[in-house]
Amino acid sequence: MEDKPYYEQEYHEPKTDIPRPTFGQAFKLLFTAPFKWNARSTRRGFWYAYVWAFILLVILAACSATAYSIDGIAY
Repeated sequence: MEDKPYYEQEYHEPKTDIPRPTFGQAFKLLFTAPFKWNARSTRRGFWYAYVWAFILLVILAACSATAYSIDGIAY
């Protein structure tokens, strides 16, 4: 170690063995991991799945609202 106080030392990012999946890997795990009962997800994978589900929900809601308005059914 250096003789400098900790707040003057150069920052070194901590080393970790936690995987950092890319968007494609997280998307693949979104559809394959639910069938593995002992699977774990990373934080990034969880949020990618959450955002994907939200986008899909918005698209389906828009399609549903369009279908109801075309049929003349009002909410």
